[in-house]
Amino acid sequence: MLRFVTRRLFLLVLTAIGITLVTFVISHVVPADPAVLIAGHNATEHTLELVRHQYGLDKPLVTQYLDYLNGILHGDLGMSTYSRRSVVTDLAAYLPATVELVLVAIVSAVTIGVPLGVVSAIRKGGVIDHFSRIFAIAGSSLPLFWLGLLLQLVFGGTLKILPLTGRLSPSVALPPKTTGMYTIDSLLAGQLGTFVNALEHIVLPAAVLAFASLSLIVRVTRSSMLEVLSQDYIRTARTKGLSRRRVIVRHALRNALIAPVTLLGLQLGYLLSGVFLVEVVFSWPGIGFYSVHAVQGSDYVAIMGVTLVVALIYSTINLLTDIAYLAMDPRISYET
Repeated sequence: MLRFVTRRLFLLVLTAIGITLVTFVISHVVPADPAVLIAGHNATEHTLELVRHQYGLDKPLVTQYLDYLNGILHGDLGMSTYSRRSVVTDLAAYLPATVELVLVAIVSAVTIGVPLGVVSAIRKGGVIDHFSRIFAIAGSSLPLFWLGLLLQLVFGGTLKILPLTGRLSPSVALPPKTTGMYTIDSLLAGQLGTFVNALEHIVLPAAVLAFASLSLIVRVTRSSMLEVLSQDYIRTARTKGLSRRRVIVRHALRNALIAPVTLLGLQLGYLLSGVFLVEVVFSWPGIGFYSVHAVQGSDYVAIMGVTLVVALIYSTINLLTDIAYLAMDPRISYET
């Protein structure tokens, strides 16, 4: 286990270096002058030269890349030309909103998807099974942005029971910042009104983000449960006279959950990529919303910072998923 984790951490470092190299090269291929973006389109050539010298843009590309890596080692991801603040400061401000949204989405997807998949497998061919399969097909087919607009139209425009955009209503005071996640911070501060308002705002974007993952979790859980229920040890447990509930919960469910747990890590990465569209549709101030504005403003420093952070989060999640996989099934070994 220790060798496996050490090897994966080493590969994580190599992945981070590769990400920085690729994003750095791509950002410098784009036909846009960062000096013009910083100084403005009306800046004189002398001003542009001063800006290039100040930000090191007049250095060779290799030197700029090495300076960028040195900055990363010291916790500096550069200065955003969009917000005129350090990228680290921006990410610290925007990342909690994205983490909150993704966590609510994945918890909702697992809480609903796993039981629905288990029931579908137990009652194969029944009404719930047919419903879950139709639901799974819909979740794989509907585009997230279209679903988001539809839910806004129905629940925000027609029924007017849920807010359309943002994290809190303008009239609601922000909770004291502890984690940056309004639902948790409001609970920690005992502000139930703020908690309810934050929960109302997160329902629609979290539902959209969870929809595709939910459908996939249902399908994988159902298939895994059906496979486990057909194994010999399950038939042996039944012939011993064990109750159906005990056979399912104690013997079948644990082995059936191995596949959904593996899928969970991949889905977290999928949610991090899908959150960009959802945050734009719902004006959710997370890193997706921040990234879109950075792309529109050709803010390559911010784009590189977001790409690196998301890649590291995704790689770390995959590592934790593999460790959980080993813990759930001791027969599996990654040692070579």
